[in-house]
Amino acid sequence: MARRNTIQNSFSVRENLELFVQRAEELLNSRLILNGFGTSLSFNFDRVNGLSFSSKQPDEDLLRSFLLTFRKFVSNNEAIFLFKVFNLCQQHLNSDKLKEHLIDARQLWSQQMQSGKTGKVRFTKNGRLLFPEYVTDLWINGYYFHDSPDKLRELQEVLSDDSFLARHIFLDHLVQAVRFISYTRFIVTVGFREGHFNLN
Repeated sequence: MARRNTIQNSFSVRENLELFVQRAEELLNSRLILNGFGTSLSFNFDRVNGLSFSSKQPDEDLLRSFLLTFRKFVSNNEAIFLFKVFNLCQQHLNSDKLKEHLIDARQLWSQQMQSGKTGKVRFTKNGRLLFPEYVTDLWINGYYFHDSPDKLRELQEVLSDDSFLARHIFLDHLVQAVRFISYTRFIVTVGFREGHFNLN
């Protein structure tokens, strides 16, 4: 029996960047974004009732639909993983100005993932900072798309006392991520339009 040759399929750099732009546009035109993300978390204190919280969250069906595309930007094995796109742009852009903008965006995105903050509020659990990247990974891989027992247990532990706080770390991270995805899409689009990519 003849041995079958295995051919590994992969995107060219151009295809990879074009796919990123396409998926970014799909994300930005999702119903969740077009209708307004609709998330907020507020704290109030008065001497009679003490500390109280109010929480507004997006429609769950719209959120699930949004996450189908979004997760590809934050999964490191995907072609459009945001850090992979940053790397491709740094390697193939010939515009120092566009590269500088992307370096700034990359640094800010890294800080956002590891900030342990939602807005100006820092959250901890048993003395441990709840980093947005970590909490988002638990929601995506322990609840929405995969049934990882370890991640589900971790998520349940995080949710045990302050479920709506952990939820808003996740939701706020999605909002921030969309801004960086949109900005990077703009840079890539300008790079293509003005011939700033060396793709030979």
